[in-house]
Amino acid sequence: MCYVYDNPKGLMNHVDDLLTVVEESADEDEMRRIIESLDYHVYDGDLNGPEYENKRNQIFKAIVSFVKLLRDREDARLHKEELERKRLAGCADFVEHLKKLKNGKQEDLIEGDEAMGQQSA
Repeated sequence: MCYVYDNPKGLMNHVDDLLTVVEESADEDEMRRIIESLDYHVYDGDLNGPEYENKRNQIFKAIVSFVKLLRDREDARLHKEELERKRLAGCADFVEHLKKLKNGKQEDLIEGDEAMGQQSA
């Protein structure tokens, strides 16, 4: 991969590469740092004219917005995995409960109910 300052004609390819790297490799801390760095990269002045500043700031804001989307998507995926894990654990408990019921072990069933009540409390 060439560097943008050596060959600016490939700028869009480099931007695409950078976004892919962030999407596939950035962890929570790296995403947080990118989001927090927005103020450092956004200009307030009119050194190069308001249109230049506005367009440049839009690029950085769009990148931060993209990173926030990735972070939120990862949080949602982790939450969904946790819910699925709990659902499967509940199903396994229910199946075990049914097995005890089928085997007619009423004492085990009552003890299991008490244990389940303690776990949910």
